[in-house]
Amino acid sequence: KWKDAYFKVREKIEQSGRDQRWEFDRKRLFERTDYMVACCNHIYDVAQVLEDFHNILGPELKAVTGDSQGIDEVLSRVDALVI
Repeated sequence: KWKDAYFKVREKIEQSGRDQRWEFDRKRLFERTDYMVACCNHIYDVAQVLEDFHNILGPELKAVTGDSQGIDEVLSRVDALVI
């Protein structure tokens, strides 16, 4: 949103013709925040996969297979991948 806000304000300033054109080094402006966005998206993806595993390896599967202990062991191994 920071990037979008920057470009909207820049466009308004340019369209008004009152002030000088905004020219800033885009790499310096956005490199860190773009990197953080990418990191947050990766963390979100990992969380989604963990949630999927917990949903798949849940009570219904335990009831169908009758192997609660085995499924709990698999869930523990899944959780250990990110801890």
